[in-house]
Amino acid sequence: MPIPGPERPEVNIRFEPGAVGATESGTIDFRERQTYTVYASEGQPFTATLRAPLGVWLDVRLDHLVVNSAARRSQLVEAELPATGPWKVTVVSSHAGESGYELTVEVLPLGGADPASTTTTEAVTVPRPVTPDDDGDVVYLTFDDGPHPDYTPQMLDVLARHDARATFFVVGSLAQAYPDIIQRIAAEGHTIANHTWKHEDLAGLSRAAFDETISRTQMVLGDLATPCLRPPYGSIDAFTREWASDHGLSLLTWDASPSDWLRPPAEEIADYIVQLARPGVVLLMHDGGGDRSATVQGLDMALERLADRGLRYEPVCR
Repeated sequence: MPIPGPERPEVNIRFEPGAVGATESGTIDFRERQTYTVYASEGQPFTATLRAPLGVWLDVRLDHLVVNSAARRSQLVEAELPATGPWKVTVVSSHAGESGYELTVEVLPLGGADPASTTTTEAVTVPRPVTPDDDGDVVYLTFDDGPHPDYTPQMLDVLARHDARATFFVVGSLAQAYPDIIQRIAAEGHTIANHTWKHEDLAGLSRAAFDETISRTQMVLGDLATPCLRPPYGSIDAFTREWASDHGLSLLTWDASPSDWLRPPAEEIADYIVQLARPGVVLLMHDGGGDRSATVQGLDMALERLADRGLRYEPVCR
């Protein structure tokens, strides 16, 4: 049965990498409803907690499969989800006037994993496929969104000049368009990993669409592909890890970035890299997706300034 009242546009709930929960907040008027979508699997433990005045309630359903009706007047819903799909978590108001609310949704991994072991406020939240011997004085340089016919070769020149190796998270359609650059990346001691076919946001993708973008990219990379997947934007949902694992891939995000996608000047990028570079850190930069000339220059300047620190630069995925 449809929930009565005016409805606002739906909002996809996005989990930070490694997190099992997310919080949304807003305001809602009398008889309004705000729906949030969370993608989850059958059997996953689910909790929705609403902090709001009495008269503002939760409704949780997948199509006609109802876990909690707003008619129950609940602000806490706990359940093992009975089906897989895009679950709708709707905030419904029968409270007179405007009400503020805060909604927290948690979806735990199948198998009862301890959320304390997977939830973090840091960006890197998955095991890195590196050997213990690489800890210590190693910084992990990573590059997204290439290959680019101009900037990737320039980036490779900079890395070669400073005896640095990195991991390139490549877009499959671009890897197909520029196979010579892919071969050069590998030939110069760097590694290559999956960044989807066309830089798709993995949060909310259907299983078929997920499999298509990942498999197609892996096929183009062939034997050069390492067992890593970096989600574009760092965006994942409750399915992403499991589906990536089905492809033999681990998710890998980053610890820090000079935010070069905002196109700051080269000097600012260099300052950030020097400040952020420390043993064990995964640094995110970009060799594609726009004008990356400042990133090329900034990285060159930073590696020159870091030369006396005794740091090594190795691929994080291999």
